[in-house]
Formats: sequence, C-alpha cells, structure tokens
Amino acid sequence: MVVLSGGLSNTSTRDLIQFLTSGEARQARPRAKSKVGWSDGRRKFGEVSGAIKAVMSQSDSEMRMKTIHEEVERLLGGKVSFQSVADFLIKNSKGSKPLFERPRYGHYRLLG
Repeated sequence: MVVLSGGLSNTSTRDLIQFLTSGEARQARPRAKSKVGWSDGRRKFGEVSGAIKAVMSQSDSEMRMKTIHEEVERLLGGKVSFQSVADFLIKNSKGSKPLFERPRYGHYRLLG
C-alpha cells in the first residue's frame, strides 16, 4: 500500500500548481521564427540541387566531386551531406536528358 502525504505542501509543487491555474500560464507566448527548411535540420526541397547547379554554372571546365561539395557547403553556409551531392550528380548525368557530363571518374561538367 502506497501512502501519499504532503504532496501539495511541497513548495515547488504548490507554486507550479498556482502558476498553471493562474492566468499567466494561459497567456500566449511569442513563438520563435521558424527556421528555413525542416525542424530537424533538413534543407528545403531543391536547395541543394539549386546550389549544385549554381556552382557548376560558374565553372567552364570539369570539376571534382569533392570540390563541388565544398563549394556547395560554402554557398549554403553550412554542412551538406556528401552523399546528397554525389547522388544528384550521378543521377543527373544519366538518362535521355542529362544535366551533367562525367568525363572521367569523380569529375563532372555542366552540359548546355
């Protein structure tokens, strides 16, 4: 058998209950401005691909994938998954209308 005694006589508990039942707890709190992208840190859709295209458009020759990744991070001002950059380059260098050409292993060039 559990005996509860003096639960509401605890000062911190009593103060908390008074605060929760007062009007102060019901007042609207100002919300922080939402960050760009997802709350878990993911970027908005198309942000990384747009940065890749921007980086590639500034170069008139082929670029190493590592250099492209570094420039994308610099342009976006934060960390970007290397795999996100690599996946976009690989997928968009194949198919009937590729955006990029892969002249040799690990190097890409913007087409058009």
